[in-house]
Amino acid sequence: MKRIDGRNFPYYWMTLAYRTGVLEPGTDLHAIAENAVSVTPMQLDLTAHAFGRSLESAMLGIHPAGPDA
Repeated sequence: MKRIDGRNFPYYWMTLAYRTGVLEPGTDLHAIAENAVSVTPMQLDLTAHAFGRSLESAMLGIHPAGPDA
C-alpha cells in the first residue's frame, strides 16, 4: 500500500496474510497477529578492521604480520 510521509515522500506499507499454519509465540507473525510491533534487529558493519590494524601499526612503527593485517 503506497502512502505519503510528512515530507511528501512516498513509502510503501507491506502487509502479510497467511491462511495456513500456526502462529508460534515469539515470531514476527505472531506479534503482528496480536497487533504488536515486530522489530528485526539488523547490523551493517562497514568498519575496515584490517585497515584500522594496519594504520595502528603504521602509527606505532610496527609492521603488520600477514596479508590480512
